[in-house]
Amino acid sequence: MDQRSWTRDLRRRLDDLLDQHRQALSFLLTTRDTIESVRAAHQVACQESRHTAETLGLDQVVAGRKVRSVWAIYVQMLRELAQHCGHADILREQILAARRLSVSR
Repeated sequence: MDQRSWTRDLRRRLDDLLDQHRQALSFLLTTRDTIESVRAAHQVACQESRHTAETLGLDQVVAGRKVRSVWAIYVQMLRELAQHCGHADILREQILAARRLSVSR
């Protein structure tokens, strides 16, 4: 397989993953969904993502919503993770404050 066909194949695989990601953005729970089924689906998505990432070098450029390097995608993911952790910390503080308030009454 020459470099061009390998690159086309890789881009096709990445486009498929992006399509799956876009579908996940419209995630809606149904009565059939359980905590276990959602966790299992998340595990599958993580495994697929890791498998694809294994084949990519940090400086490799990929196309999705934007054209950017793999390392830039990793930095974006870390930024989003930090932001979500911050949100979780705020929620935790609000819950603890509400508990303290209800205990003191």
